[in-house]
Amino acid sequence: MLALEEFLQHVQTALASHTLSKLTLSKPRQKSADLRNIYGRLIELKGQVQLSCTFRYAMRDETHNYALPAAVDALRPFLETHFRQADLFTTSTQYTLLLNKKGEGRLQSKNTEVRTVDVSKHDRQKQRPLPDLATRPYLHTLG
Repeated sequence: MLALEEFLQHVQTALASHTLSKLTLSKPRQKSADLRNIYGRLIELKGQVQLSCTFRYAMRDETHNYALPAAVDALRPFLETHFRQADLFTTSTQYTLLLNKKGEGRLQSKNTEVRTVDVSKHDRQKQRPLPDLATRPYLHTLG
């Protein structure tokens, strides 16, 4: 469990400093489990940065948004009981947690290329290009 706690500490640090690029929980402990993966990324929602987690089931996807202080506590039960591998990608380092059948873990880290984190807005505006109004006289404002 020492490796698990260290991994969660790295997640907490990445969330606090907004350097988390991607988070992946994979390899379910039971082959028959309906939940296959959990993917996490940072988004901006209602003016606050939150962790958006996409729960991938066999037949559907669900998205849950967590406030940054509560995100680690929400992910902990999934790592303890459901998944055997977790990957954390930050702006400069990749952390991989591997858990065996007994729950003993091994944490690996690897320096990667420095990349920027894109905290995307949750509500994106659609791009609807309108033609130039001067060349199309039938397009005019109503009212």
